Amino acid sequence: MLKDITQAWTQTINATAAGADLSSAEAIAEAPSGTSGTSSVLPLTNFGSVNFTGVTANGKSLDTLDPVQISMPDTSVADMASDGSFAVNYTGTGFAQWFGV
Repeated sequence: MLKDITQAWTQTINATAAGADLSSAEAIAEAPSGTSGTSSVLPLTNFGSVNFTGVTANGKSLDTLDPVQISMPDTSVADMASDGSFAVNYTGTGFAQWFGV
């Protein structure tokens, strides 16, 4: 479920695909990318925290599946709880570093 508490909406999508490889799962908070046709990553704005609650894959808590953490610059990731919950926190200076503010 995707939930935006600031705008009071939620979205849930359950999907299946015949023959899908069920050996990989992701819980992602990522930086935006440019639209100039290149794969440039844009700087983060101060998003505060993004909370992932009860993350599961194939009915198992993500913490039991030996997840690999990949962190973005200017962020920290809280330790994962036994139910697969964790938070990504903004720690940087936002656009100030890019514009000399």
